Amino acid sequence: MRPPVATIAVGVTAAIVGVIGVIGARHWPGPDAPPRVTEVSAREPPGARIVPPGWDRRYVDRLSALEDRVQALGTTERAGAAEAGGGPARGQDREARYRRELEYQRTRVAGHAGEAIDPAWSRTQTDALRGELAPMLARGELVAEDVDCRSKTCVATLTFPSPSDALTFLASPSLRTLGRELRGLTATPAPPSSAGLYELTIVLDR
Repeated sequence: MRPPVATIAVGVTAAIVGVIGVIGARHWPGPDAPPRVTEVSAREPPGARIVPPGWDRRYVDRLSALEDRVQALGTTERAGAAEAGGGPARGQDREARYRRELEYQRTRVAGHAGEAIDPAWSRTQTDALRGELAPMLARGELVAEDVDCRSKTCVATLTFPSPSDALTFLASPSLRTLGRELRGLTATPAPPSSAGLYELTIVLDR
């Protein structure tokens, strides 16, 4: 049994309001993988929900009118800081990194689908992950889960009540303890198509 993962590094690139993905701290794939992103916006409080580049905020904002006004003021300040730190070109670079992370995530999911199945490990790890997700289902934080473990990776598809709930999960301690016996984790949230149910795909490494 491998020792638990001590930390999970959250790869965040803030394109005024941006997040790139979540990268397992103890595992990094080969040279074909996109560069690791380590910048975290110091302006965001710990555990803050960070909206990825290109997301339609109508699908994630459920704030009161007062909170909206406060957020608008903060966005103005961040925009000014972004201009001072590189302006539109820097924002475009961060969005490009996010798109590369999305493509890398799709590649990982496709690779998982082609894996052979190790029956014993698959069954044991699937049960373990579902056990970790069960409290979230019971509390209503998750609507549904689908876990598929094969021989080298597990793919967990988590259905949240909304895109906002998925982003909250990405900033929560629950993500950092998911699959604690596994080597690493990637979870780059794809742009939602509506404000309703949202599926987040997570890839975990053996």
